[in-house]
Amino acid sequence: MNTTGMGLGNIYIQGLPFQANGEARGVVITSNFTPASNSISLAPTVLNNTSYISLHEGITGSTRIIANSSQFASGSADLYINLTYQTD
Repeated sequence: MNTTGMGLGNIYIQGLPFQANGEARGVVITSNFTPASNSISLAPTVLNNTSYISLHEGITGSTRIIANSSQFASGSADLYINLTYQTD
């Protein structure tokens, strides 16, 4: 993923071929990512009735939040995602 010139905001990976029927979480391995100070995990997530992946951070004592592009180092970052989701 090229992060040069990426605007600030939440990260969504769009273009999944089908809309999800239910919620699914996967696993991710990434480089050049700085988690929130109280983050305990990073999980790629597909929400019900969507066709994109969002990167959710598990925050201690809080609900999951979507990772922000400012948390990736400028230049490039590697994302290796493994996620299976159910469709209609």
